[in-house]
Amino acid sequence: EQIGLGYISVVRDQFKPPLYHVAIVSVTRTRPTWLSDMKTSLSSLRLNDIFLPGSHDAGSYQEYNGIETLVTKYTITQEEDVLSQLIYGIRYLDLRVGYYPTRDPVWWVNHGVARLHPLQEFIDDVKTFIQATDEIVILDAHEFPQGEKECGQNVSWVRVSTGRHQGRTFNVPTSHHQ
Repeated sequence: EQIGLGYISVVRDQFKPPLYHVAIVSVTRTRPTWLSDMKTSLSSLRLNDIFLPGSHDAGSYQEYNGIETLVTKYTITQEEDVLSQLIYGIRYLDLRVGYYPTRDPVWWVNHGVARLHPLQEFIDDVKTFIQATDEIVILDAHEFPQGEKECGQNVSWVRVSTGRHQGRTFNVPTSHHQ
């Protein structure tokens, strides 16, 4: 059975005026429940046999305003907030978490050393989506660019924050942490 999920693609050509002009846009409808809609088709497969659309540095988002700076060029990876990414069909969220004990709040979503959004906003978007859809969402917090020694505390915090929607938690080593 072939399954067409559609995609969103934006190509910017830096060599044609105006700089970063949107050359191609292919937008399909939102797919907020595609995974649960395909439950019978996917139920016999193992997780590593399924292609799950993912979002690299999912919490590094900012609406594109037509202006690119050195900071946004190397820090912002998404144009949609986490909730919108999930509504569009993303089911794997890659994030970097920073711990700042002198800040309020102390937990942040980072991209490298750049502190971007409070982690609670990220978690709240995931919880809102799960409450509305009952979809499965995989969170991969595999890099802690600020406050790495607090990593164990961070995992506990995420487990508490996701509450009854947590489901099962698995610690799976990634290739760069083996």
